[in-house]
Amino acid sequence: MPLSRQELAAGILNGKLYVLGGYDASRASTANVQVYNPTTDTWTSAHPIPYPVNHNAAAVAGGNLYSFGAGAGEVFLYNANNNSWVARASSHYVYSQTAAVGVINNQIYVAGGTGTPSQRQLEVYDPVSNTWTIKAPMSVPRNHTGGGVIDGKFYVVGGRVSDNGPPTAALEVYNPQTNSWSGRADASCPRRYRGGGGG
Repeated sequence: MPLSRQELAAGILNGKLYVLGGYDASRASTANVQVYNPTTDTWTSAHPIPYPVNHNAAAVAGGNLYSFGAGAGEVFLYNANNNSWVARASSHYVYSQTAAVGVINNQIYVAGGTGTPSQRQLEVYDPVSNTWTIKAPMSVPRNHTGGGVIDGKFYVVGGRVSDNGPPTAALEVYNPQTNSWSGRADASCPRRYRGGGGG
């Protein structure tokens, strides 16, 4: 990338990779947005997100890119047609320090992270109604975690169990049909920072 950064968020929109926020080379939060086009193998800059963030999150749902997980829970939608950001409904909690994110049926699922009462919280964002709904919490508190969707279910794995706590190997899966979590076999070793930096 043209600009060094870490603890960032990323999403793929219209076949391009968008990299949002994070710490820059001097460990200051940035609002920069860089875009990678794999067809031309080039990087360009998009309009910055409204304010500098780190340990933030991003997701693509309904053909739109969303930025969240920092500040006071603000959510922004990127308009690729005019290269601008517009505010959307804020989440109930902040979900900072790298929450898990997944998209099911064009709805965004966000779980864990600091800025929530127990770091176990789960919320779902509906882009059509522009509303957030609190769902059943996870069993294991965590931040600096990772998430993904398989067969319509939201998986959350690893992370730190508190702000500066040890990593966990716990894997949980959320079923949106029953609004319930169930445990799965632990990962082979505890990991945090989205799969990097185990132990």
